[in-house]
Amino acid sequence: MQNKILISKLRDNAELAQAAYGYFDLVGKSIKKDNKMVKEAITPTDILDLTYNKHIAVKSNPHKPDDEIKVGKLDGD
Repeated sequence: MQNKILISKLRDNAELAQAAYGYFDLVGKSIKKDNKMVKEAITPTDILDLTYNKHIAVKSNPHKPDDEIKVGKLDGD
């Protein structure tokens, strides 16, 4: 019986580690693909979603309002 409990805890920890893997520092940035705005603000769901896989996350440049800075790439899992 002890082994079943231990295996269950290990499985829960593995699922938690998989869910925690993501670039959550990109929340609130914009999503672009092929220089076209796809979405204004990134949500935590978008980070793990395969829909936005290989899209670029950008934020506005504080020195040039009409320019944007690449801050990362979304790798949906």
